[in-house]
Amino acid sequence: MLSEDFVQIKRLLESGLSENVSLAWQLCLGKDMQYWQIFSLIGYWVPMQRINRYASIEDAEDLLWSTNISGVEIEFIEFEYHNFHYDYYLRIDRKEVNLKQYYHRNMMRDKQSITQIRGSFVKGAYQQQAEIEVLCMCNEKLS
Repeated sequence: MLSEDFVQIKRLLESGLSENVSLAWQLCLGKDMQYWQIFSLIGYWVPMQRINRYASIEDAEDLLWSTNISGVEIEFIEFEYHNFHYDYYLRIDRKEVNLKQYYHRNMMRDKQSITQIRGSFVKGAYQQQAEIEVLCMCNEKLS
């Protein structure tokens, strides 16, 4: 990918607007990128903010970002178990991919920083690329 293309895609993603993310998605597909690679860019550059979805005494789910690409809802979720164990999930049209990125915090530490979470997302997308590819190829709206 040319550096000018990368800068354009990065700017579109950094806006966080679904229409711009959709445009970046199409540009990346035009560059013959694989789905997991596109998600790596999205997960790294789309603005991230924790929005609590629900919480109970032991568990909680936070939405870190969401976007809509061609009518397909895509979300990045942080799930907290027992107030110290965290898992990350990518939801594509309500189907989950466990990114198999975990961390534990002791009571003295805060949650992972946004930068750490971005790194975990990219690593998880790489490790789960086969599952991401299958989910995307089965969804004709994403091709």
